[in-house]
Amino acid sequence: MKEFMDSYAQDAQDRLVDLEKPPTADQACAWCDARLPLPSTAAPSQTCRWRCLDCLGRAHFCGACVSKYHRLNPFHRLLRWNPGLGYWEKRAMADHGHVLCYGHGKQMCPERTSPPRELVIVHAGGVTQIKVAFCECKRAALRRALLNRLSPAGLDGASGSDSDVDQELAAKYDREEALQLIDMGLYPGSWQQPRTAFTQDVLRSANLLTLQGGISTQDFYTYLKRTTNNVAPDLVPVSILASSRSSYSAHLEI
Repeated sequence: MKEFMDSYAQDAQDRLVDLEKPPTADQACAWCDARLPLPSTAAPSQTCRWRCLDCLGRAHFCGACVSKYHRLNPFHRLLRWNPGLGYWEKRAMADHGHVLCYGHGKQMCPERTSPPRELVIVHAGGVTQIKVAFCECKRAALRRALLNRLSPAGLDGASGSDSDVDQELAAKYDREEALQLIDMGLYPGSWQQPRTAFTQDVLRSANLLTLQGGISTQDFYTYLKRTTNNVAPDLVPVSILASSRSSYSAHLEI
């Protein structure tokens, strides 16, 4: 320890402090390699500067590229320089207008009749609220088939059987959204109209920490809340990690 303090500590501290310094004019976007302008309060949208805590080297991005690069990494922890207050503020892909879309090349489903639903996603980096647009192609096809079966006149004369169709559709389709979350690598918090989901990594971590370190699910989730917001952890949405971890553990044993 003495050797470290005498020979390396100051250099290491200087490099750590450099990570929090303001943007400079000689930095380039890690994705498009374009020279990044200095952030300005006069034109914040054109000069915004982003950093990612989870990308190697804590790379800097321009506003356009941070969204493109993180489409498949929507839970990375992002920082955006606030030129008015002079610090890096925590942001997320949801703040950038990102919506998780199932299927269709990550675009909105053309059969979609309901707006994207906001879900609480619990991941290894903390807790994020983000909108999810589910695919409704299967629902639309099933509805058309039911209308044709229940109404001899077909779609044009099916108004009288709409309630019967909706009841049968709900019975057949009630778990489709949960299964789509599993396809995306997320584990649903409930099986009907889920509003919470967990990455498999975070559930696996909770499982291993409980087995190896005896850490309770409540303590693990408190850690995730503090990872998200260490100043006001009680503002982080409540999840149902315990029941989902139990369900996921049972799935691993099958």
